[in-house]
Amino acid sequence: MLDVIANALYLGFLTTTQVSLLTVGDVPKMPLHTVAQVEFKPQTTIFSENFRCRYSGITVPFERDWEEVTENTFTHSKTVNPPELGKTYKYAILVNKKSCPGKPVEHMFSTGTYMAKFSDAGVPDDMLVVAIGLNPEADKQPQWFQQVMKAVQDAAGSNAVAKDFLDFNASGVPKDAVAKQSKKEDAQPGAEQANKAN
Repeated sequence: MLDVIANALYLGFLTTTQVSLLTVGDVPKMPLHTVAQVEFKPQTTIFSENFRCRYSGITVPFERDWEEVTENTFTHSKTVNPPELGKTYKYAILVNKKSCPGKPVEHMFSTGTYMAKFSDAGVPDDMLVVAIGLNPEADKQPQWFQQVMKAVQDAAGSNAVAKDFLDFNASGVPKDAVAKQSKKEDAQPGAEQANKAN
């Protein structure tokens, strides 16, 4: 599925956009790697063409499985914090659908996390999310992306929300277009490296 999404982004079948969103409804406290559906409205004025649109996707609590470096602003000393496995770090947001009155549903793929601090209950105090279009290059994706996508894929067999999320992403990508692109890349193994070098 990651390959399908990357190809879809590369070929332009999934819209990548940055948008400020406000969660519609509450986000409950969830166990680590649980997949739940979320809906958003755009943070905009009533005069915007997107005012009546709704964005939807999933939220997944994830752990910090990478080292994090913090710097003391007074001493300028740096501390390397080891990964904190088994503990919710933040809630990831994956937005894949935009629905506007009178228009076809739009396939998209933007990612983000809840910006505000978490309450004592472990859920975001503020429901503002800045969703940024996913970059198809792995080294430019959020550090948590691979972990969260694995959680979604693992849950798809028993979680209808996770399955619907993956199915909708795949439905926006013409299979023949992805196949043609894959064959083209296989036929020109040195072309991609040459382009990067330029």
